[in-house]
Amino acid sequence: MTGVALLPPGVRKEIRALWPVWAACAAAIVAGGFLDGINTVTAAVFAYALGSVALGAQSIGHEYTNRTLTQLLSLPADRRRLYLVKLGVLIPMLLSLGALAFVLLFNPRTLDHGPAATFPLVSVMCALFLAPWLTMICRGPLAGIVFALVIPGMIFVAGDVAGFSAYGLGPEAARLKFAVFWWGMTGSCAVAAVLSWRMFMRLEAMEGRDPHVRLPRWLRDPAAATDVELARHPVWLLVKKELRLQHLTFVVSGIYLLEWATLWVLRLMAPGLEGTPFAVATAFHSGAAALLAGSLASAEERHFGTLEPQLLLPMATWKQWTVKAGTTFGVVLLLAVALPALLGRFSPSGDGLRVNGWFAAAMILLMAASLYVSSLCASGLRALLASVAVMVSVVIAGSALYSVIGSNVYRTILSILSASQTDVPRSWAEPLAIALAAGFLALVLRFALVNHRSSERRVGRVGWQAARMVAWLIVAFVILVACLAGDYRLASVRTV
Repeated sequence: MTGVALLPPGVRKEIRALWPVWAACAAAIVAGGFLDGINTVTAAVFAYALGSVALGAQSIGHEYTNRTLTQLLSLPADRRRLYLVKLGVLIPMLLSLGALAFVLLFNPRTLDHGPAATFPLVSVMCALFLAPWLTMICRGPLAGIVFALVIPGMIFVAGDVAGFSAYGLGPEAARLKFAVFWWGMTGSCAVAAVLSWRMFMRLEAMEGRDPHVRLPRWLRDPAAATDVELARHPVWLLVKKELRLQHLTFVVSGIYLLEWATLWVLRLMAPGLEGTPFAVATAFHSGAAALLAGSLASAEERHFGTLEPQLLLPMATWKQWTVKAGTTFGVVLLLAVALPALLGRFSPSGDGLRVNGWFAAAMILLMAASLYVSSLCASGLRALLASVAVMVSVVIAGSALYSVIGSNVYRTILSILSASQTDVPRSWAEPLAIALAAGFLALVLRFALVNHRSSERRVGRVGWQAARMVAWLIVAFVILVACLAGDYRLASVRTV
């Protein structure tokens, strides 16, 4: 008898469901703890926060994702035992991640102030109490993750409001703010723990949404009786379908708008109020909106089982993909770029964060990367987690490579280009960067289309696509460095 066979089947099932997320999060924490650099540590902290909450949501959510909730609830076993089994697997994983993060990421060497040391505890509380309850309410793990991450931020903003209302500005207001935060988190988690237990005891398996009760079309819109063909244009129907897939992205932007309105009112009343750094909220919102939009676009159709019927429609696949990609681009430009830029014209602004063309390009590339990952995944949650894992891996690996060989390679390329008298005008740098980014975007979207319309997930094909994208980035790097060769040559001559 093996060691695995000694565990009950229910425990083995929970471990298999949570193990990939735990392993990826632990790897990011270890990499961030042993590699130097603020970018590496920041990426590891972000991976830990998202990974721990994802574990809590997945403890219940994998039943929804894999459509096994009906089988679970129909087992001849006490529901209290089923829930305790889930907690018995979840708690050790969360505590091990929290201990690992506290030792490697939140030790006194990397902390500038005391309150950050409580970050692992907040993550564990959100993952253990809030995420499972919200997952059961929303009937999906992705919404559970989003709202479990949002609630602490909203409580923190409420602490700003309470502190300013009671004491204005000063140390007393700061102490009250953190007291409100901790009491609010403790109370929310206590309520969530009770309601989570109660909800699981009464949980029912319901597939899909409740049917809508509507009046006949001719009663709702008299003009539609003569304009049915225009109202049901196939392209417009595809756009509406894509927008329905993005409902969670709109929810995230709505929460961001509510936070901005609260801070705007507070800073109008107290111009010297520091409060929550709004640049952090803006960066988090834009990145989350871009990742969510790309992750939901392709994978959610596969999760709902509508992809195959969609491909059989009497419309070319490339046209359907154009509508999908165009709608996703529009959502990202509207929510992740235009909304922060519009709010930045009022007080408070982005607190130093400039929403310019380069920011928009970064959001578009982030969305395209998550859309490519989405074309390889079977659900929006897996696409989101995989996109975050890829992003964190790129940041950590890029920082590590640059610290080891990056500067030497950069100088070597400059020396070779300078010695060969290669002189590309520096004024070409920006147009070349735009052209190379556009080419990379087209390449990623082309590969995503190939993956979207095919059910094959061969490692060889994905590896070949990844190799071509990496090759494009290397060539782009060399071309852009060539624009600096002339300045490097002039600097060398001046030094001599």
